[in-house]
Amino acid sequence: MKKKVGSLPVVNAGKPRAKRMSPEARHEQILNAGISAFAERGLANATHADIAERIGVSIPTIFHYFPSIENPVSYTHLTLPTNREV
Repeated sequence: MKKKVGSLPVVNAGKPRAKRMSPEARHEQILNAGISAFAERGLANATHADIAERIGVSIPTIFHYFPSIENPVSYTHLTLPTNREV
């Protein structure tokens, strides 16, 4: 579908925009998707693109919240329960 913005046509790639969320909610959503991606693909193989695809956002959105793949891995370690006895 083409729209006009000023004198330039804008092409919608057919992909709906992701729902606008608070930064805190988006951060949590990305972490949960990261946990899923790491579980499926492994810590060394999961990418920003894998996480973005799972929640339907752009790859730059993931980089905005987590500039390197080590960031969500670190947060994942902090949020997952351990198997230690209490």
